[in-house]
Order: sequence, then structure tokens, then C-alpha cells
Amino acid sequence: MTQAAADDPPVDPRRLLVRTSRTANESQPGFALRLAFENGLARPSWLGAAAGESVASPGLGRARWCLACLRQPAPLRRAEWGRRPAICVEHRCWLEDTCPGCRKQASWLTLRFLSCRCGASLLSTSGNVWSDDISALLTADVEPSGQGWPYLPIKSRWRVAELLGALDRHGLFGKPLKRASAASVEVERQLITAGAALMLGAPSTITDLLERVQSRIGPTSRARLVGEAFPGLLPMLRKRLDRHGREWLMSHLTSFVQASLEVDAPVVWRSRATASASGAKAVGVSLGMRPERVGSLAVTLGVSPVGRVTPSGRRMIVVAPSTVERLRASRADALSMTAAADRFGLSPPRMEVLAQAGHIARLGAGVSAASVAALVARVADRAEPFGEADAPTLTVTQAMRLLVPTSRTGELIDALLVGAVAVAATSTRPAGFRDLFVGRDAARAVLGCPRKPEGLLSIPDAAVALGLKQQVTYHLIQRGLLPSTLRRIGRRVARFVRAADVEVFKKNFRPLASLATGAGVGSRRAVAWAEAAGLELITGPSVDCSRQYFVRVSVNRLPVRSRSNNPTRSLD
Repeated sequence: MTQAAADDPPVDPRRLLVRTSRTANESQPGFALRLAFENGLARPSWLGAAAGESVASPGLGRARWCLACLRQPAPLRRAEWGRRPAICVEHRCWLEDTCPGCRKQASWLTLRFLSCRCGASLLSTSGNVWSDDISALLTADVEPSGQGWPYLPIKSRWRVAELLGALDRHGLFGKPLKRASAASVEVERQLITAGAALMLGAPSTITDLLERVQSRIGPTSRARLVGEAFPGLLPMLRKRLDRHGREWLMSHLTSFVQASLEVDAPVVWRSRATASASGAKAVGVSLGMRPERVGSLAVTLGVSPVGRVTPSGRRMIVVAPSTVERLRASRADALSMTAAADRFGLSPPRMEVLAQAGHIARLGAGVSAASVAALVARVADRAEPFGEADAPTLTVTQAMRLLVPTSRTGELIDALLVGAVAVAATSTRPAGFRDLFVGRDAARAVLGCPRKPEGLLSIPDAAVALGLKQQVTYHLIQRGLLPSTLRRIGRRVARFVRAADVEVFKKNFRPLASLATGAGVGSRRAVAWAEAAGLELITGPSVDCSRQYFVRVSVNRLPVRSRSNNPTRSLD
């Protein structure tokens, strides 16, 4: 109180015209204002002790009032108005602490009962009622089994709303709660109104708030700990909120941290289950691979994993949940080159060429099984019936091996995809290129492969023309009895036999078995019979370990079957 007020002698309580007592729930400063007002005193400081109760000057503390309460027939100033929160639960409105006339914050020294010392009436304003969000926040029943804000006790709801409003207005810097605690009723109303709107809004509203208040200091191209992104937030939650409010707000913070793993600058915990689940070690265990390979495999999918460097110098990689699912799908889809060759009928070098051409996808050291299967399906979609002139004589796998160099594998695939080479399939869903057939001549014509020269027979074809086994035919060629030549046909260098040489061989050489059979001689006596008949044994088991005997014969002197007992009679 002022010096003038201190010099005035107090009024003798026995001389008061109206003598009353303090009612229940009435503040002592309010009782002093009411007692002075009822006795016509200008200042409550003039009052002395009345009925053994001190009504001395209350000092310079802030004064608050409810307009609805002061407008009642018997107005009282309640004791709870001096404490936070600055609300009147009965009338669902905010308290007032500013004079409507001089616009100064009122104190018990500057107030009269229903007016300010400037003369303005305190009842000349309309007041501020609660917003719909605050009404719902303070009047909704507590649901213990709920998951949202309704399960919070009323006191916890108010504290959380106050914290969210302070963060929304002041951010994390400058001690937001301390600044909010020293504010006027108007500032408290703005903070609580904003905080209640955030609590009752969609979950994205709190996510947006955390996005706005997080620290932008330091590099944003790496992972940051929660303490670095939100400095001081976790101690603030532990100090200002009870268990219920802290758990509710931590659930939103955990959701924000989990969602941040999908962005370029994620926020991670230092030691939590969510932090370990997104680390390279846990991801490697879940995928069945070494943690050191997680980063390189992610790079092959076009994802650059981010991380942070610990104080000890270790690099901790952070992998987003979506990336983990892509890695898992990639692992399930990946095939080694050898396994893909066995499944689809493509050699590893040809798959390398197709991967470089963009027909199939590489996955690390292997290939994507889905991409190879899709290529087979695309080729099979072009399948159509063959004409008689171009029968499907080769599978695509055989055509590649026999006709197509490795470097031109993509050309054959392109020809199959555009229909330049007709293709047929053994089923509607072929499993690989072994189930797709092409014509030999059509494939050669499109790829420009040279045809086999006329008059030349491959060794298998020569064996068929001679009626011999291929092994015997090869032996005859090695002995020089059947001339052969080397020719390059397509991508292969092969040995061929002229058809004319085959005919010459038939005239000059005969199998001993066929001659002996024609002469009526058994196989066990064939060699002795040939020697007795003067036939020259050119090759055979006893000559050069050949599997079959051949003799050089003359058309004019061949042994024939005799009617007598002499089987070696000649035609002469």
C-alpha cells in the first residue's frame, strides 16, 4: 500500500455501521473489499481488525474476478480465483484481471469492490466464455479404457493443453512454460485454447506441431536423436506432466519418430525398441543376412540409408520400415545367376547382357526372378501357330546356344517381342525359355546367321546316312577313312562331312558284320572267314580297338554264299 494509506489511522471495528463475517469459500482480500464497500469506505486499508479477524491490506498481488459471479445479487470473490487455472467452473468462463477503463492489470491495491480506482466499473465488459474445445476437454467423462485424450484425468488434460499451447506459441527455446506461467489471464486463455484445439484435433495436428518446433540446428542430412531434434522436451515432460499425460504425449512423439524414418532426416531414439528395430543389426537378423550388407542392398534398390555417428565414432544406419519391406521382397525375389539359369534356361553371361539392355533387373550379385518371369510371359504373349514351312524345331534356349552369340542375345529377345520371329509355347503359362519354340530358319534369317552349306552333313547326320553309331563315325573320321572339314556356321565352328565322301566310303568300305551275314557266316567266325577270303581288315577291335570291323572291298570280288560246303567262293 502507498505511504498515504499507511499514515491513515485504521477504523475502530466497533464504529462500523455494517458488521458482517467472512463467508465460506470467500477470499480474505475479497472480504476486505466487500466489508469496505458495505460501510462506504474508499479504501479497505482503512479497516482494522474486525471480530478478531485480520482484514489488513492484502498487498500488491494480482486480482481476478468472474463477471457472472459479481453480477449476482450477493456477489462474492472466491478464494480459488487467486490460483491457476484462471477459470470459473460454475459459469464456464474465463476470469478477468484487467480494468476495462484504464486497461491496466488489476491488483488488490487498485481495486474497489465492483470498480477500479480509476472509476471504471468492472461489470462493463461481456467476459470470455470457454471455447467448445475447452468445454469438451473439461466436461467429458474420463474413460479409463480409452486410447485418446478422454482417458486422461481432468487435471492432466489441463496440463497437457497448457504445455501444447506453450509449445505452439513459444517453441522449445526460451523456457516456454516459465514464460507462460508469468502471463496474464488473456495469455493463459490463448495458450489453453490453442492447446485444447490441438488435443481435440486430428492426430496430424500434433504431428505438425512437433514438425514446427523441432530444432533445425546442425546437419539435416543425417539421423538425429530425439534429444537433438527436441532439446529439453523430454525433461519438460517428466517435470510438468503426470504419468497419464506423459504417456499420452509420448505416444504421439513415438508416432512422429516412427513416421520420420521415411524422410531424409529421420529422428531416432537412443535406446528404445523402435530405435533397435530400425537399426542395421535388427534388420539384418529379420532378413537373414549380415548387418554389413543391409546398406549395400538398400543402395541397389535406389535407397541411400542415412545414419548418425556416435561419440565413439561408430556409424549407426537407420532403415525405414518401408525400406525394410522392400528389402524383404527383394530378398525373396533375388536369384543367383546359377539358380536363374536352371529355372529359366538362360546362361549367366546372357542374363548379364539382358540386364544391361534393361530386359531384366539385377539384384546385387543375382537377378530378379520376377523380372525374368515377366520377360518369359511377354515373349509367350506373342505365341502363335507355326506354318508348315517353318516348324518349331528349336527351343529358345537351344536357338541361343546354337545360333546366337552371347553379345546378340538382346537382338533375339527384341525379335521375339516384336513378332519378327514366330514363337510357339507348349502351355499357356510357360515356366522358362525351354518351353518356348522357334523355327531354325526364321531365327537365322532375322539374325543374319549363315546357313549350312549345301552338300555338307554334320557328323550325326553322316552317322544316320551310313547307318552307324556316332562313336563309330567319329572313329572313322579320326582314322582318315571318312574325310571331314571344319566350317564356321553362325557362332559355332563344327566338323562336317561331304555327302559325296559318304557315298565314296559306302562303295570302298563295308562293315564286316553285314558281309558275313550275307555270306551266311556267324559273327564269331566272321574274322577268320574274312582272312580266309582274302579281305583286308581296315579297322576293328583287334586292329585299332574300334568297336566295329570294316573291310576294304572291291565290287568285282566280294565273297558270296556258296551252295557247297566252301563258303568263300568268289564271283569269278
